[in-house]
Amino acid sequence: MNPARVVAFDLSFNRTGVALPDGELRSITTRETGYRRIPDIARQALELVAAYRPDLVALEGYAYNVRHRLAAIRGAELGGFVRVQLELRRVPWLEVPPAELKAFATGKGTASKDEMLEAAHAAGADAANHDEADAWHLRN
Repeated sequence: MNPARVVAFDLSFNRTGVALPDGELRSITTRETGYRRIPDIARQALELVAAYRPDLVALEGYAYNVRHRLAAIRGAELGGFVRVQLELRRVPWLEVPPAELKAFATGKGTASKDEMLEAAHAAGADAANHDEADAWHLRN
């Protein structure tokens, strides 16, 4: 039996980390401003989903205990938009809560962004940033 083809996204309003089934890591960014960022980031993510035709899309869940409330709200709006688009396309997806992802990656549910990046590098990932590292852990 072949392993599942998984595309993973660490969705963010500023830079979305992506892990593809072939092992490639990349970041999605946009030059759009304000709320025009949401459909542009979602479009790029959904183009990858269409190109790779994964068995499953893994998404990092929402962070509820954040200091920057506006960032949390924008992240939730982007996450909701992408989730709806996946549903409309009948693409299976799952959400991994941040604390569970951190515990899986580092053994500590409160790991910092730097600890997540270090864990990805230690496991052989060529992650260029925290977002790509989170996506890499999600895919695995």
